[in-house]
Amino acid sequence: MIRSVVSTICLNVRACLVFSLASILYHDVSSLSVSSNLVAANSGEMELNVWKTAASEVLQKNLASRKTSALFFGDSILRFAVSDFCDQTLSHVWESIGDIRHDKSAGPFICNVTHSATLLLEFMQYGFGYDLPETPAFSFGNPSSNSKMALEITSKHVAALGITVDTVFLESNLWDIGRHEDSFQHIPWEDYTREWKDNATEMIHLVDKLFPASKHVWISTCISPADTRKERSESLNRAALAILPGSWTYIDTENILHHDLHYRDGFHLDAQSTIPLVKYLLEVVAEVDLSGVELGPYRNQQRSA
Repeated sequence: MIRSVVSTICLNVRACLVFSLASILYHDVSSLSVSSNLVAANSGEMELNVWKTAASEVLQKNLASRKTSALFFGDSILRFAVSDFCDQTLSHVWESIGDIRHDKSAGPFICNVTHSATLLLEFMQYGFGYDLPETPAFSFGNPSSNSKMALEITSKHVAALGITVDTVFLESNLWDIGRHEDSFQHIPWEDYTREWKDNATEMIHLVDKLFPASKHVWISTCISPADTRKERSESLNRAALAILPGSWTYIDTENILHHDLHYRDGFHLDAQSTIPLVKYLLEVVAEVDLSGVELGPYRNQQRSA
């Protein structure tokens, strides 16, 4: 059966190589069975990307199931942190996961960390406002502007690949401040923060529900003291700490980095800060072995917000 299918597909040499790799890595060929109608119709003109997609999914399933996995669900603060770490370690970034394609601005950023049995998964979320008006989300790279819905979709894609998430890192801050500035300035910040705490509590409960066996971690946001949003950002950090269940861990980013903070634009930390931060989160919190990973000197990180 394998021989006949491969021989038919080998009319296209490049497609044959990709499909053969998929067949070797994943012994259950039935899950990659090709429609007889498709095979019969001009096999020489088959789209190579069909087989690339099949091989990519097989590779993801085969490799991801063997990794210690850390899921980062936050705003661009975490997006830069994970993308910097993937870049610094020369780790391959997945082109897609399920039907969510990677975008250089919005992610998701998923990589198998080079020289480590570690899988990093970063998905963008746009704050904890669930009722209209929602925070405006990019029209690419994200499954939904509603963060709860986005996390549910994300968990399904992750589960479909057989990935067991060992640690979930959650963060939300600047999009929530932006939502207040854009749509709710008529509401006093203290009242808005109380609503935010209710919404954040819902998200925390959802994380507990979707990933019950994982470690659960909240990461604080630390923007520059010169940023006009600094006090409101800190107030949301305090609000998050106040509502976290005892089973969760709260990470004070400024303390972890010993208050030695480097910024690329005033509120996004630069590689000099993001890489030590992610290293700490993985080694100390997620208990990942990074002994074989080379991290320095830091490469120049230039990516738009």
